[in-house]
Amino acid sequence: MRLPKLASQNPQCEGYHKDRILFNNRGPSRQIYYKVQKSDDKLEYQMNAGSAHGITEEAKFALYRDRDSFSGPPSAVLIAQTPMAFSTTLIPAGDNDSSVSIKEGFVRQTHAGVGEDLRLYVIMDERLLKVFESLSKEMDRNDDRKRRIKLVERKEDAELAIDIDSQENVVVFDMRDLCGRTYRVPKTVKLLVDEFLADDVYAVINAAVHYYYHLRRSPVKEMFGKKVDIEFLKLKKTDEFDYETFSFAVVPDPDGGNLIVAGNVDVFVDDDAMYGMRITSRLPPKAPELYCSVFFFDSDFSIVSYYEPGIAGGHVDASLKPNSKGAVTIGFGAGGVPARRYHLETGNDSDVGFLKVFLSTEPLDLSHICQRSPFDGLRKEKSVEPQRPPLWDTVIITINQMRVFALIIGINDYEAIPKLSGAVADADAIEGYLKTNLGITESHIRTLRDKEATRARIIEEFQALAQDGRIEVGDPILIYYAGHGGSSGPPLGWETGGAGIQLILPCDYKRQVGRKVVNGIPDRTIGVLLANIAETKGDNITVVLDCCYSGSGTRQNALPSLRTIRGVDTSLPIPLDLDHKILLSSSAEHRASAIAPGFLHAGLRSHVLLAACGMNEAAQEENGRGLFTKAFVDTLLSVGANPVTYLDFIKRLPKLSGQNPQCEGVNQSRVMFDKRAPVSKQVGIKVHKTPIGEYEMDIGAAHGITEGAVFVLYSNGDASLPLATLVAREPSPFSTILDVELVDDGYVVQTRPGVEEDLQVFIAADSQFQDLFPLLAELTMPNSGGKWRIKVTESRIDAELAIGLEGDQVVFDMSPNGQHITHRLPHTIKYHTEDIYDIICAAAHYFWHLRRASRGNLHKTVTIEFLRMKEEDEYDEDLMRIISPYGENMISDGVVNVYVDDDAMYGMRITNNSNTPLYCSVFFFDSDFSIVSYHQPGISGQKADPSMKPHQSLGIGYGSGGIPPRVYFLQDEQDFDVGFVKVFLSTEAVDFSHIPQSSPFESRRKGKAVGTKNRIPSSCQWSTVIVPVKQWRGRHSPKL
Repeated sequence: MRLPKLASQNPQCEGYHKDRILFNNRGPSRQIYYKVQKSDDKLEYQMNAGSAHGITEEAKFALYRDRDSFSGPPSAVLIAQTPMAFSTTLIPAGDNDSSVSIKEGFVRQTHAGVGEDLRLYVIMDERLLKVFESLSKEMDRNDDRKRRIKLVERKEDAELAIDIDSQENVVVFDMRDLCGRTYRVPKTVKLLVDEFLADDVYAVINAAVHYYYHLRRSPVKEMFGKKVDIEFLKLKKTDEFDYETFSFAVVPDPDGGNLIVAGNVDVFVDDDAMYGMRITSRLPPKAPELYCSVFFFDSDFSIVSYYEPGIAGGHVDASLKPNSKGAVTIGFGAGGVPARRYHLETGNDSDVGFLKVFLSTEPLDLSHICQRSPFDGLRKEKSVEPQRPPLWDTVIITINQMRVFALIIGINDYEAIPKLSGAVADADAIEGYLKTNLGITESHIRTLRDKEATRARIIEEFQALAQDGRIEVGDPILIYYAGHGGSSGPPLGWETGGAGIQLILPCDYKRQVGRKVVNGIPDRTIGVLLANIAETKGDNITVVLDCCYSGSGTRQNALPSLRTIRGVDTSLPIPLDLDHKILLSSSAEHRASAIAPGFLHAGLRSHVLLAACGMNEAAQEENGRGLFTKAFVDTLLSVGANPVTYLDFIKRLPKLSGQNPQCEGVNQSRVMFDKRAPVSKQVGIKVHKTPIGEYEMDIGAAHGITEGAVFVLYSNGDASLPLATLVAREPSPFSTILDVELVDDGYVVQTRPGVEEDLQVFIAADSQFQDLFPLLAELTMPNSGGKWRIKVTESRIDAELAIGLEGDQVVFDMSPNGQHITHRLPHTIKYHTEDIYDIICAAAHYFWHLRRASRGNLHKTVTIEFLRMKEEDEYDEDLMRIISPYGENMISDGVVNVYVDDDAMYGMRITNNSNTPLYCSVFFFDSDFSIVSYHQPGISGQKADPSMKPHQSLGIGYGSGGIPPRVYFLQDEQDFDVGFVKVFLSTEAVDFSHIPQSSPFESRRKGKAVGTKNRIPSSCQWSTVIVPVKQWRGRHSPKL
């Protein structure tokens, strides 16, 4: 730009590194300076940079006479007034007349203007004290700052939230996008309480300020963004060799199409996948040419240039000509811009970034936007010399990055049983969605259609997933099956707890091979195959089954004439030694749980299952498509890029006639295809207006609601602006009346507890505990804003939790109300008020759910047995070993005494003696205040399958429950411990997934969200049973 003007020619400067120092690979170390010129008749200056460059009103600038005076004090301070798109008027601050003699000069920005705040939330933790001190100093300083921050009190109001992961001992960062969605930044800062921590965290904050300002800003009025076509394309290499670049030419994949759907792009990370863009102007022929800059805003707060126009001291060639003549191509074509590849940090399954396109009618240098990630090093801003364009506009595209591997099976053409018409089309639809909408590469998808889907090939492909070296631990794996299913009685020696064996049927089912007949693939075999995949690749596995497990004879007449059922009667007996080599392949760690049949049940931890229908329902197809898979794909398309949990997804499915899709597995509260739980948030519960004008919500006492609990009403599930405060009145088991009359329908969030939710706490009279009481003050208030509240008692006898000191250790005694047991917890801690506070909060959650019970008698209709398990050894060493119960019921007078032995395995059998199907959830309340799920039923958007049919049993630790046996242990130096098994029983499905919690002695508890339920009749019943489990060392144990 310092070259003299040349007649009829304008030298151009292009390339990514045009900001570097000449003949040097380093960037400049100076700040951004703009040229200004004084008006002839006014005491004001015109600067050739405006809102398109990031200038906002009231921003302050230092004025210098020339470039040589930058190192000295400024001649004056100027303030920005009403910036235009590409120019700004600057006036002197105060009565500063010393600038009158300067006709032309240079300015640099020193203070942010209005609207440049980053909304920041920082958790109140003394380990971040130095960060607060650093922020306070920066917010009060008057020196060289370009941006500024605004601290907010609520995490949900922040664009950047800073928290501590105590388990990993790191500082973590949550970022919020422009649509209000929250993402965890994939990089962290090591939590070292020293002088460097504040610098490291502040570097991230400073980078985030720059990041969000440039991501957020856009012109007041959209000028021509809708007149520009933006395509995000998958690329592929051709066989044509380009001798200029000495590489094979790259072109858009003709089968890919535009990956932008509803303003979002989903890409699946693959080392071979390449992506690019094509931007075309549809402005009319006489419209101006456009200049285009494209930047990628990554989740580590780096900003990378994808494309920028050239720079010149005179005329610069335009990027886009009107009327679709010419296009900017990124990653292919003559533009010389390389293709883009995306990657994920090790251990991450997903990430998000944003593409932002700047458009203008004259060249606009935005090279100062780029910055390095603060996690890699402090960013260095690049120099800017602004131009004077009249118009500008922006477009933002969200890019979600994922790695997914899939096995897709579809069978229409069966050899010996009725053929289907829609299973292959359904498999094609799933594959098409993965490729077209998510951009997953073909090499990540294994497919079997019709004759390919033999029994041997299906098992081989399951095993291949476990052995695929490309799949890293935690990568999402999708397994989809569409075809016939069936069920069969178990052979003698297969313990199932009263349920049958479920099978998927390969294309060669019933084929005669020598002396044998090809059988179906039992649930226990697939359970082992899935456990083996999970052992090597992690438990981020999604299984989708569009089939059913009963023959069509009892239901065909009830279906519309054009519908077909995906299930047949399976008269072929199952051999006792079927798949015994596969069953023996499971490791010792997984063997006990994996060989138990019933992988379709909720107990196994290896996968989440989405099934087309309930156990006694028919999976149907019509007009060449399965009803479930069509609804499944349509719902995926409607969800788009929004993160959704499996539970939320199954509830979003439309109602299907005659079938209720099911969601099962202990990880059903995870985000789909993501091993992480959703970002913690309060639970929104749907309410509706009754015919008599009252408000009713579809949860009640069975879910933990008590009379007097207070809720806040919102008009939608996003909890934007509260409309009213509501109070619960006389909760019934599955519904609660709320007294309010403001809107017809809405959502409520619980803000404080009702009656009977107090934890009785005794704190020893010791001066060291005096700092604890101010921290507990909020929890002791009747109008506490938290869900749990406590009551500090003066008598140790009345307390459920007693806290004392022994030497330098804090000790805890627990005495569950009604259990007549006082027990010293096996864990002690050094005195720290926040650690004690966390333990009290976990204890409140623990005791409330342990204590609460119904007044019904449903528990009298079941028999509960606590049993010892053993491995059968009836066959020679080449055959499988079966887990089965033995001995008598160990429950005596409502209590179980167990020996602690490395070889001892235990389980349960719960038998429904009534004529009513029952739902059953079982939890173990351990003495470290952790709560572990032993069994939870599946979830459905309509009607979930019951845990126990009339006069049937649920097996835990063996059989069709699919849950591994339990092994109990004691801490070193510990001879006795006590825990509690609690069984929740109900006549309708209740989601108790919010009950489990980790021990506060290991890490801070993160509660799970409670899913909303369908309306449940008030006539439904619920009940609970508690069984104390006393654990003894052999020499101290009582005689059993």
